[in-house]
Amino acid sequence: MVDFLLELGTEEIPAGYIKPAVEQGQIFLQEHLSENRLKSTNIKTYYTPRRLVFFVTGLPDVQPDVTKEITGPPVSVAFDKDNKPTPAYEGFARKFNLKPADIKIKDGPKGKVCYATTLIKGEKTEQILSEAVAELIRKLP
Repeated sequence: MVDFLLELGTEEIPAGYIKPAVEQGQIFLQEHLSENRLKSTNIKTYYTPRRLVFFVTGLPDVQPDVTKEITGPPVSVAFDKDNKPTPAYEGFARKFNLKPADIKIKDGPKGKVCYATTLIKGEKTEQILSEAVAELIRKLP
């Protein structure tokens, strides 16, 4: 588990702006962590007229891996009349770095479609947090 402490030093912040800024920062961090599949046990905030502090506890070291289903072209477009792959099929395979054995066919809402399942490896928490800090600083009023 990882704990994260962010302290932002500022010029003197008027009293009426401190609490809303901290609340917006906390909401941003909660949403960013949730969008990136990072569950935290707690986000505590502290503040003074010259400091905003965010303390996040209980983060995992790495995002969990996730399996995602990718939908490709309809079978009618993916194969020609001789049942040979078309450029649409080849483009789908190339775009997602798929082998022909990885691509399967299933019934979709508009007929049969090509699809594949891929494993998306989790990133390190420190990488996600570094992106979050930069974005948080840009978004705080």
